Amino acid sequence: VDIGETESFLHGGELPTLIVQSTCHAVHIFVNGQLSGSAFGTRQNRRFTYRGKINLHSGTNRIALLSVAVGLPNVGGHFESWNTGILGPVALHSLSQGKRDLSWQKWTYQVELRGEAMNLAYPTNTLSIGWMDTSLTVQKPQPLTWHKTYFDAPEGDEPLALDMEGMGKGQIWVNGESIGRYWTAFATGDCNHCSYTGTYKPNKCLSGCGQPTQRYYHVPRSWLKPSQNLLFLNHHHPNIKNWHLESYGKGQTFHRPKVHLKWSPGQANSAIKFASFGTPLGKCGRYQQGECHAATSYAILERVHLTQGDHDGRAMIVSWVTPLNLAGTNVVTYWIAGNSSDVKPAKKKAHGSTSSYRFYDYTSGFLHHATIKGLEYDTKYIYEVGTAKSVRQFHFTTPPKVGPDVPYTFGIIGDLGQTYASNETLYHYMSNPKGQAVLFAGDLSYADDQPNHDQRKWDTWGRFMEPCAAYQPFIFAAGNHEIDFAPEIGEPHAFKPYMHRYPNSYKSSGSISPLWYSVRRGPAHIIILSSYSAYGKYTPQYLWLEQELKNVNREETPWLIVIVHSPWYNSNNYHYMEGESMRIAFESWLVNSKVDLVLAGHVHAYERSERFSNIKYNITNGLSTPVKDLNAPMYITIGDGGNIEGIANSYTDPQPSYSAYREASFGHALLEIKNKTHALYTWHRNQDNEPVAADSIMLYNRYNLQTDE
Repeated sequence: VDIGETESFLHGGELPTLIVQSTCHAVHIFVNGQLSGSAFGTRQNRRFTYRGKINLHSGTNRIALLSVAVGLPNVGGHFESWNTGILGPVALHSLSQGKRDLSWQKWTYQVELRGEAMNLAYPTNTLSIGWMDTSLTVQKPQPLTWHKTYFDAPEGDEPLALDMEGMGKGQIWVNGESIGRYWTAFATGDCNHCSYTGTYKPNKCLSGCGQPTQRYYHVPRSWLKPSQNLLFLNHHHPNIKNWHLESYGKGQTFHRPKVHLKWSPGQANSAIKFASFGTPLGKCGRYQQGECHAATSYAILERVHLTQGDHDGRAMIVSWVTPLNLAGTNVVTYWIAGNSSDVKPAKKKAHGSTSSYRFYDYTSGFLHHATIKGLEYDTKYIYEVGTAKSVRQFHFTTPPKVGPDVPYTFGIIGDLGQTYASNETLYHYMSNPKGQAVLFAGDLSYADDQPNHDQRKWDTWGRFMEPCAAYQPFIFAAGNHEIDFAPEIGEPHAFKPYMHRYPNSYKSSGSISPLWYSVRRGPAHIIILSSYSAYGKYTPQYLWLEQELKNVNREETPWLIVIVHSPWYNSNNYHYMEGESMRIAFESWLVNSKVDLVLAGHVHAYERSERFSNIKYNITNGLSTPVKDLNAPMYITIGDGGNIEGIANSYTDPQPSYSAYREASFGHALLEIKNKTHALYTWHRNQDNEPVAADSIMLYNRYNLQTDE
């Protein structure tokens, strides 16, 4: 920056002000090689502005902006457009000419610090420069500092960790090996109250408020020498308090493993029960019971989930998994949730079926499925899974009695998987108390994307889903990732894991297969079809759908919804026209039946159609273009749950006339049925850790109010 000799600040006037706009975690300002100031963003809000006086001299001045980021955006809708760093403008104010915008001047760009380029963290390289010998606690705070010290390895072979509670942000090396980055963040929230009643939310029953979310960093003992181990820090956040080494102690002293349990104020512990599996033999995923197994070990119940257990909503299928098939582990106890009266509700029991399956080198746990029947409509039930020695308690609410004007809200999710984006989608849905049941358009765990269709991914997905699926029913359609057809590894039976783990009430709708079926829930009749089962003329699915559409009573269930996996109307280049043959087979039936919505997944993006149909074509008339049709369904592609394969961001251009809204982002949708004529549909995009309602439309029922939206 060139400064003329006549500038007023050079003659006693006010110093110029430098303003820098940044979206990074920190920025440090250097003027002519000297630190001039710093500014910091937060985890929640990276955007900030540096504003400070700077001392310039006449002639050419050098301004250097050091931008610091601990992690860059790498997931979420449009993450490639989440800019991080100094975006500008960069401007000088209070000059004689007023404001000078430096954004468009020529800037040089350099990655990494000089110390990184010199590889100072390596033991032999630290000797090449001079060091200041002092204590961390008495140092003058600096925004960027290299620290080194030496320590002796504690005796024994117990785990060793660095306690970084007093540090801010930076990187750690031990003997030249990188432990990684550290960034001490403190948990916030309300830790004084705890109640899990109502809809689950991540901020319920918090603990550790005011404490670091992570303070210990593991140091592998294989990296250490008996003495003179080099600890090296690159620290760039000025809040150093202290650091110290911590281990479980010396080798000659045996320390038992510790578990620290904590309760909220006013709560007391009544019992602690331990489950023992002895000293198991084998390897991960194929353990066998060891010699020291305690015969009274308690079974671990997990992966609890619900689905509707009959056609009209008065039954619920409860599913869960145990590692052992002990007596009583297949029992569900349930009762109506208590009210203000002194009368205790009667408890009932339902016994479930138990099975397991093998897939390549994997053997499942024991899969239990119990159907609770004869439930009252619109009633909250408490249920417990397992025996007295191993009980977990959950709850659900039954739907209102089937009828035309009963409000009901469905969540809509597809292609969820188990990624960071999947977690955002699920918890965004769970954070909204309106959702009462989930319509799931296929592709659950993505286990088949792993080597040999790794079935452990089904286990982890079940655990991931339990906080939601144990409290409200999921109505699943099967996607291509549920097929699990792998004859090359000896698995020739399609849908084997899916059908073992996720049963439904298909027989109550007259189906012969759990891959296509229907349920009625409140004001809606929901038909689930299989995109990957035969649907040509005279096939079982064809014949069943033909009869099922005749069975629909729109006076009782005015809202008619169809779920498939492969979309029929899709303007994305991914999976383009894969659903075309099924559309040709069934679209005219759905138009004639005035279906309200067709939900699909498969394409990892979002799209909503206008009410169009393409049913006039025959082999001679050439009428093969979709046309506006008020009898037609609205088609929604919602394969944007989060999956491991990424977002589908390649749309056809121009956008076709039948496509009303499309966006390559992850998210979920809500369908709030108000009455027999109106329903509010909203699609919620995952954006910056918040669900944003990006697409919204009031739907008019095709049977009772055939009006264009």
